Amino acid sequence: MALKINGTSVIDDNKNLVNVGRIYTTVTNNQTTNKLLVNREFVSVTDDNGGSGVTITLPASPVAGNEVAIQVGNFKNTVIGRNGSNIMSLAENLTIDRANITVNLFYTDNTRGWRIV
Repeated sequence: MALKINGTSVIDDNKNLVNVGRIYTTVTNNQTTNKLLVNREFVSVTDDNGGSGVTITLPASPVAGNEVAIQVGNFKNTVIGRNGSNIMSLAENLTIDRANITVNLFYTDNTRGWRIV
């Protein structure tokens, strides 16, 4: 069942966000739980724990055209969990090993999976 606001669908029958701009979230690296992204989410990971990263997990069951972005602060080793989908055609998680960087990911297909754009 789709969810509508003022007659405009915002969640379709497959539970995907539609007609919605980006969702902005902040995650600190001292949280005890990691973050599961949804389509069109932009997450900023901040350092409150002396420089260690967190795991940001990509959406489950993505479809072509899904996109997310992860912005990392002044530290390294934030892991992007693939959640069953390939990243850059590899069945591996991605570790962001650079400080002060933003990684934009776009889902293309089952073979290539999430592409860095």
